[in-house]
Amino acid sequence: MYKDREEQKKYQREWYQRKKRGEETKTKHIVTLSTIEKNVRKRAIMKRLRREKREFLLDKFGHNCIVCGKEQVALHNIYGDEHKDFTDMSWENVRVLVDSQKDVYKPLCKYCHRSIHWAMKYLHLQWNDIEKLGNL
Repeated sequence: MYKDREEQKKYQREWYQRKKRGEETKTKHIVTLSTIEKNVRKRAIMKRLRREKREFLLDKFGHNCIVCGKEQVALHNIYGDEHKDFTDMSWENVRVLVDSQKDVYKPLCKYCHRSIHWAMKYLHLQWNDIEKLGNL
């Protein structure tokens, strides 16, 4: 809890004196530098893992949007089904998804992805109709 051993001993002596006097001895949670460092490391690891998964998916599905040609950010399910963000999935699930359903997902930028979902929902278009319209 404490980095400095002397500081810890001082705190323990004060705690014992409070206990002898009958005062409250409950301690408040003290956020130490080590707790902050752990959180920073954890965030950095999660960020690196998300980046690795994203690069893996880009390598498998392609780097460019099939509609406008911009660098691809999102994968679209051609059936219009909702799906989790791939970077939040476990590695095993991502690999299984890529191996088993490579033809079901198409690379799109976020704007085209949003537009296609809108067309599928409100214009009741299917992926085949959208492919015919856009010559994808």
